[in-house]
Amino acid sequence: MLSATGGSGVYHWSIEDSHVATISGGGLLKSNEIGQTTVTVTDVQNNKNSDTIDVEVTPIVSLHWLEDHIESKKNTEDVVLNLIALDKNGRKFTNCTSIDPVFELKGAGIVTPV
Repeated sequence: MLSATGGSGVYHWSIEDSHVATISGGGLLKSNEIGQTTVTVTDVQNNKNSDTIDVEVTPIVSLHWLEDHIESKKNTEDVVLNLIALDKNGRKFTNCTSIDPVFELKGAGIVTPV
């Protein structure tokens, strides 16, 4: 979620390449495919009051467990996983909410990615 401050407080969000990502009227950015684009926010009361941000959507090449203690409840499909994602340049992404991992239990409490 991107945010803006100042001006009238009412903003218009736009994106240069909607193939790479989309942005909602409230600033929620969602990736679509690998690439780079630019997001612009403009004050609707004064279009000279605007700013841009460059956005890069990059593939994740590995996921790693964080060292926090991981817990789950028996007989439920909802499990909190503490993961960190890395791209090919080693950059870390800690918000992995858009990743839909599939895991299976191996033995007594051992979880492995499928």
